[in-house]
Amino acid sequence: MFLKTLISTGRSSIFLAFFVSIYQVVACVDRRIILKKEARYSYFIAGLISSLSIYIEKKSKREELAMYVLPRAVDSLYLRKNIIGFKNGEILIFALSMSYLLYIYRKFPNFCPTLIRSILNYVVPQSRSNLPKAIQNQNKNNNNNNDQ
Repeated sequence: MFLKTLISTGRSSIFLAFFVSIYQVVACVDRRIILKKEARYSYFIAGLISSLSIYIEKKSKREELAMYVLPRAVDSLYLRKNIIGFKNGEILIFALSMSYLLYIYRKFPNFCPTLIRSILNYVVPQSRSNLPKAIQNQNKNNNNNNDQ
């Protein structure tokens, strides 16, 4: 168990080190040698090339990282007013992120990280029978009233 944790930690550390190193090298080479000036797209290219370091991680860990990164990508798009700029957009981003997370939780529970799965197991009932009795009775009363 300890050895498995140590190997996993080492693999994640190597992934992060490679990601940051490749990003910095590509951005600096592009800025200093190729273009000899500052350009926005060079950072995009650096991120694209450094993202290949994700293949160092195990496949299950890659999916977990994707779940972590997707809401941040949507948030960064929102922060750029010229791409998506509307009032109270953070509420929409929160709703989209939660719907994505709950979809993964319901349809593919093995892809959901353990911590998030345990929190959602506590908060979200698995079926109607797990709902509190007061809510079950209220649902029955509403169904009976709709039938009449």
